[in-house]
Amino acid sequence: MRKILFALFFAFLCVGLFAKDLNDAQKKVRSGIMYFLKEEGYMPELDSDGDILFKKEGMKYHVAVSDIDTSPMYVVLFHNYRYDDTYTKNKILSVLNEVNLYKAVKLLCFDAAYSFRAEMYLVDAEQFKYTFYKLMSQLASMEDELEKLCTSSTAQVSSSSFRRNGVSSSIRQYFPIYGITLGKSTSDDLKKLGYEVKDFQNLGKHVCNVHTVDFWDHDKDNIYEQIYLLRYEVMPEEWVNNHGFRWDLSYKQWMALFKKEGFTIVVTEQPISKKYQECMTLSASFTATSIDKALKFNLNFNYGNRNKEGYSVSSKNSLFSIRVQAKG
Repeated sequence: MRKILFALFFAFLCVGLFAKDLNDAQKKVRSGIMYFLKEEGYMPELDSDGDILFKKEGMKYHVAVSDIDTSPMYVVLFHNYRYDDTYTKNKILSVLNEVNLYKAVKLLCFDAAYSFRAEMYLVDAEQFKYTFYKLMSQLASMEDELEKLCTSSTAQVSSSSFRRNGVSSSIRQYFPIYGITLGKSTSDDLKKLGYEVKDFQNLGKHVCNVHTVDFWDHDKDNIYEQIYLLRYEVMPEEWVNNHGFRWDLSYKQWMALFKKEGFTIVVTEQPISKKYQECMTLSASFTATSIDKALKFNLNFNYGNRNKEGYSVSSKNSLFSIRVQAKG
């Protein structure tokens, strides 16, 4: 049965979302949540990452309080499992969209584990008390639903179930923008939308600038697979409204944002401070890859902070460019 599976905490791969450098207000919320759980008989403790760990019916649950300075504060209640013969990564990926549809809680897949998560924004720990049992109930219902789907004889494990109209689910999350879908839209599609398509330096590589955003067909297959954005260009409104993208976000905020949406993060350049035009700046880069590996964001932090807003991983306005690549 599903309930006797051994739940593990994968600190780095699954939920080590937040470096635990909490301010006083965040520590107060965490302490308040721990006090509530003790009152309810759960015997909580802090794990090595500074998250709250407690058990229910022998299963391990965690509560992570983000150290990103936001108001209200971002908190995640989560429960992790290791893949096994019944709950394989491919099988869970194949039913992920169905399980997550219209849910307040979410199922996420990582390389070594899958995770059930309930996200909340709290002003104080008192608010946690009123949502805790409702969220725990929703997590349990989602686990039951996943059990039915994964143990059903009709469950189909196929990469095609993760796609619709030839476009992967992760690409559909972020596109279309301006009517264009990476990995699908062609030059003819862009021309029908009234956009001007150019042959870059007569090399057969097509480029189309739309509202300051450059769409690229680098591999000459007549399908646009890449976007390149610089910080002085316009962030697509769909990404701002639906995903919280903003040029002024710090390195840590960008990383937390992608981890929250289930992306795998690879740091390609470790953060350092260096001088640029007589001003100290942050220099760093990382790549965020979607669960289905169909969409990749590369963020380059450099040349920024000329407004003297700092040059640490918590400094605003340090992002210089975003490169987005889709497999389609």
